[in-house]
Amino acid sequence: MCSLTDADIPIGLGFHNQVAGPGMTGIPDALITQDAFEIYIETKLGDNLDHDQIRRHIDSIADLPTAGGNRYLLGITKSPAQRNEFNGLEQYGRKRKIKFAATTFQSIFEVVEKQSAEFRVDLNELIAEFRIFLQEQGLLAGSLNRMLVNPCGVTSELNMRFNLYHDQPERSKELCRYLAIYTSKEIIGVGEVRRVLIGRLRGEEFN
Repeated sequence: MCSLTDADIPIGLGFHNQVAGPGMTGIPDALITQDAFEIYIETKLGDNLDHDQIRRHIDSIADLPTAGGNRYLLGITKSPAQRNEFNGLEQYGRKRKIKFAATTFQSIFEVVEKQSAEFRVDLNELIAEFRIFLQEQGLLAGSLNRMLVNPCGVTSELNMRFNLYHDQPERSKELCRYLAIYTSKEIIGVGEVRRVLIGRLRGEEFN
């Protein structure tokens, strides 16, 4: 459109880290912008948001000059917040015309994964790497301490011998803590998932 009209038309998204506007008393971790909206993001590596900090962010964002688009403040934590813990923040945000919402890293990953079609291989590889990053950083909730039981046939003996379970990359197991094998009408080989690796062939080498 810019080439066709010889005009500067801001269509794409803008991504910014730790941007402070004039008069702001707090600095949100990230900002996503487009003409129609601004999404401010505050992240915590633990389970709780700092309510006083969120209120300060809401006040600071509300006092900024606006171009007329909607403004959002998204709080991201490891575990889901109790509903009554952020109801007051939602109400306070509405009074100041800022839409506040709380979510988790896991929820964001699940939404992104759901929106990606299977044939989008490159994007799905990127999503898988994002999932591994969240796991390695300890940003997935403790409620993921569950066991996944997979049916296994002739390879069950190899899995037990080498203490290693292999599967298709798109079925990686980093979202469960325990893994077991179902074979011959019984569950065997219950173990804790310590690491998930995705192998790739490069020429004749397996990496």
